[in-house]
Amino acid sequence: MEQLVGSSPDPAVVEFYATRCGDCRRIAPLLDDLEAEFASRVRLVKVNADENPTLVARFGVSSTPTLFAIVDNSQVATAVGAQPVPILRALFDSAAGAGCGCGPSCESGTSTQRVADANSGWVPAEACTLPTADQPLRLSRVR
Repeated sequence: MEQLVGSSPDPAVVEFYATRCGDCRRIAPLLDDLEAEFASRVRLVKVNADENPTLVARFGVSSTPTLFAIVDNSQVATAVGAQPVPILRALFDSAAGAGCGCGPSCESGTSTQRVADANSGWVPAEACTLPTADQPLRLSRVR
């Protein structure tokens, strides 16, 4: 999994999900459609947050779904929470090199854009928060 997420030269959208997360299940078909649409330019890598605690810690993931656009081993855009298709498409566009993902009028020049987060009003922020207090217990279970 490490090889797919952080060391590939190919542009990718990485989704951290949990099987118990309703929002993750809700956006899964949308991501599958976007994966097919962007197949020649961007890979979709799905990471089960419960089974990959090292990657969760490495990327600082605190809730699911969390998505990152990665280009040349660098995060160029982030979206947290279940987002509508335009936001998810912007993430794939960012990975494909079509801008930072915040729209055609953006001139921010920053290397990482937060495309959307759970505070955007589309979903409650606490919808699928990973239990940080239970992380040591979860790590021991995974090992």
